Amino acid sequence: MTWPHAPLREFTAAGLTILERQLLTLYRAGIRVVHVDAAFAPEAVARARTEKM
Repeated sequence: MTWPHAPLREFTAAGLTILERQLLTLYRAGIRVVHVDAAFAPEAVARARTEKM
């Protein structure tokens, strides 16, 4: 496998965070509900709080 492989290049080009890439991968696999612990995704929690204000 060469680095970065095609899917990662696609995600990086789209400017997605690591969490967003993982969620998109799960969504494509058919998983629609994901619970994220704030201790493991501080950037997503901070962004969500900012968007609600």
